[in-house]
Amino acid sequence: MINSDRMHNKLMFWSPIVAVCLLLIAYVFESAPKLDFDSTSYIFSYATRPPIYPTFVWLFRGFGKHQLEIVMWVQCVFSLLSLLYISRWLHKHLLISGLSILFILLLTVSLIFIYYQTLQTICSEAIAFPVFIVTFSLLVECFYTFNIKKLILLVIFTNILILTRAQFYYFYFLFMLLVAWYGWKKIPIKKIFLTLLIMILSITATAIINRSYHLLKHGHFADVPFIGTQLIVQALFLSNTDAAQFFENSTEKNLFLSLIKQLEELKLTKNSSMLAMKPAQGFHATYAYYTAVYPSILQANNSILGEIATYQKEAIALNISKVLYWHAIKENSLFYFWKLISFFGDISIFLFFFIAFFTSSIRIFIPRNGNTSFYSIYIWLSLLTILVNTAFVAIFEPLLPSYSFYSYFLIFCLGGLLGKTLLTAKYT
Repeated sequence: MINSDRMHNKLMFWSPIVAVCLLLIAYVFESAPKLDFDSTSYIFSYATRPPIYPTFVWLFRGFGKHQLEIVMWVQCVFSLLSLLYISRWLHKHLLISGLSILFILLLTVSLIFIYYQTLQTICSEAIAFPVFIVTFSLLVECFYTFNIKKLILLVIFTNILILTRAQFYYFYFLFMLLVAWYGWKKIPIKKIFLTLLIMILSITATAIINRSYHLLKHGHFADVPFIGTQLIVQALFLSNTDAAQFFENSTEKNLFLSLIKQLEELKLTKNSSMLAMKPAQGFHATYAYYTAVYPSILQANNSILGEIATYQKEAIALNISKVLYWHAIKENSLFYFWKLISFFGDISIFLFFFIAFFTSSIRIFIPRNGNTSFYSIYIWLSLLTILVNTAFVAIFEPLLPSYSFYSYFLIFCLGGLLGKTLLTAKYT
């Protein structure tokens, strides 16, 4: 009788989840591979891309004209496995009901896989998303208790994530927090040193793999050349020709003047577009314009810097960016802060997240000598990851949905956890 009840409960739990997975498979059957503006850079292994996804696409070259179809289906399999994995994980560790998990999966499938067409698009998000799901769950488990096997899996999946999308370098910051957390919870010093050793070795190995790939493919033992070319966009948008006086290097000065004059002629800077950096409404208008002209600024920059070798262009752009940011720290900081707020949609939502994160931080750090609940750690890490992901991306890019898929998923899971709490709460 007991076994029969267990089987019935499992059937009731998994049937809707499997139905969602079958729905997703049916959707992919009706889809064809899709190329977006980034796809070419992955298919042809541009220097601006980390190694895993270009290599992943290259592995299926033997299928000829069906190569991208096979890539799409493998991406689908990865995503399905991650959904099944996280369904079991949420139920096991957070006791979220099958109904709540079903809603989480429906939202994930509807928004990320169907609306944004992640599965059929030839882009790194298709495999980064399932890897992120596993990585984040391991991170929560490692914060909850020290486990050497889980820790090794965490660093492996984290570095796979970083070698897939450079966006996830912020996980190294979370690594540092994990070490600090172990110290705060008075984990034995030997275990802390072991944690540090594993992390340092994994980070070193990842850096070597990444740089060796670029040496083999592009002739430079270097990381992805994207920091300078991304940072310079905001710096130029907020700058004007007067900033030329700050440059000591004549080559960089001349290139800056060529860049800024072209942008001003095209009305692609804040000053040339007659926008004013004023409180609230002015910030909103300036950022809205920046988001709209961002691709045009990149294109204009490339028309001048395009003939320079990729890694040399990266170095020059980074040096110009340093000068511009250093001599306009206040304006760039204010604009960055508004970019960060805009990623959340509104200042009230940003403040809500900040307050929730602050209170959850108090909740997990106060009982230093006691056991911190899995729920508290999960909520705190979810909010922290959303904030850190947004803060990191806002440094380099305007608001693009593909950078926020991971935050969307965490928000869905937090919603499911909140629903569980409300349904099980006792009211007096």
